[in-house]
Amino acid sequence: MAMSGTNAEGLNIYGVMDATGMTYRMIDYLDREGIVTPRLSPAKGTGNGSRLWGPEQLRILCFVAVLRAHGATHHTLIPAIRNVADLDYQIWRQQVIVTAAGDIVPLTTPGIHGWLVDLDECRQGSVVRQELAAVG
Repeated sequence: MAMSGTNAEGLNIYGVMDATGMTYRMIDYLDREGIVTPRLSPAKGTGNGSRLWGPEQLRILCFVAVLRAHGATHHTLIPAIRNVADLDYQIWRQQVIVTAAGDIVPLTTPGIHGWLVDLDECRQGSVVRQELAAVG
């Protein structure tokens, strides 16, 4: 049985809400501000559920959900979203640390403090509990 909000082309906003645990308002804000926009069938206005997010957008939204769950602020989220969107696809199979400044660094980098994020789980569309990391 298909998940609510899912079709062959992608997830509508309700499917994204189910997958990430994020609110309609937060997803709509990210779309309106051009931070994470649907790639398929963008609709004008809000509330109609016809916008569709593909796998690339879903993994970024899962990444956002993990950071928000840890209390990351807007000052961390915006640069982190921009940085994660530019990552090579192979990096999406790793764990990384996201600093308070939004930088994304390999888990093996010494002396870095921030949030541990499993990008592989985000890549698969899973929002999992992640822990604060202090590598050093």
